[in-house]
Amino acid sequence: MAAAGTKTDVLRLTLATIASGGVTFLLTNALNQPLEISLLLSVLIGGIVLIVRFLIMFEERLTVVESRQLESLREINVLVDRKFSEINKATELFHLIESSAMQHDVLAQLVRQSTGILPSSPPIIHNLAESRLRELGEFMGELSEGGETTYYGEDRDWLLGLAQHTTTSLDAISTDGVDRGFWNSDIGRHYLEYQRQAVERGVRIRRIFLLPHPEMASQQDFVDACRYQGKMGIDVRVLDHDDIPHAMKPSIVDFIIFDAAVGYETMSASTTEPDARPVLAQTRLIMRERRVKELANIFEHLWRISRPLEAATPGPEPRSASEDREPG
Repeated sequence: MAAAGTKTDVLRLTLATIASGGVTFLLTNALNQPLEISLLLSVLIGGIVLIVRFLIMFEERLTVVESRQLESLREINVLVDRKFSEINKATELFHLIESSAMQHDVLAQLVRQSTGILPSSPPIIHNLAESRLRELGEFMGELSEGGETTYYGEDRDWLLGLAQHTTTSLDAISTDGVDRGFWNSDIGRHYLEYQRQAVERGVRIRRIFLLPHPEMASQQDFVDACRYQGKMGIDVRVLDHDDIPHAMKPSIVDFIIFDAAVGYETMSASTTEPDARPVLAQTRLIMRERRVKELANIFEHLWRISRPLEAATPGPEPRSASEDREPG
């Protein structure tokens, strides 16, 4: 297209030059000028027309070139700005990773493995990965804000993760409404195993079992569960519900305090089966310092008025350690 346009311009320029020279020659002949003068004027006028026309074409071409250069420059500027913006974002992200308290290789592994999901993967894989990353991002945001986050239903990952990484202390209030059947469940066994490992690391673990009625303290399954935890190094006490101060009863829920910094609350839904394990309605992870201190104060008060298992099980002499058995 450009070559065709150039040939057309050259042809037009040539015709204009010949036409102007021819008109000049005819005019000079009509004025009875000598032949030499007529030819000279024809060549001169034709040359002038050629130069003027060439300058006009050059100006037009120069304008077009400048316009295209400006357009290309704008596109380059936009592209450079976009790339610099991406570089700035990447640099900012890298700086955040470097300044984060999290292990750098963990964050890098998350990014690296996330990019391993190819465009050719099934859409369901993309949707699942994006939803999990979105949930992870929201969870990390809630942790960084130091407030609280709620999981609707029975949580597993939070409980086991916190128990696995506890470094100093674990204080727990266990209510029959939540813990019924828990210790014999899969998550309960894993939870106890992580507590055993925590005790070996020097973590202090205290647990208060709140009894809905005093007779529960003499039930063999309950006694076995308490003694089993006691042999693991967990300091276990029991407390009758009637011994809880009346003003404190509305605030008593099943909760755990990890390292005096994180609260873990569970609330059970109502059930029509008296012996069935209750369904957890929601689990809350609490990072607010004031609420964690409130839970710690509740626990310390209940700990002072609670009693060891032996003091709560009158009647037959406790069995020896060799006779104890692990719960179901």
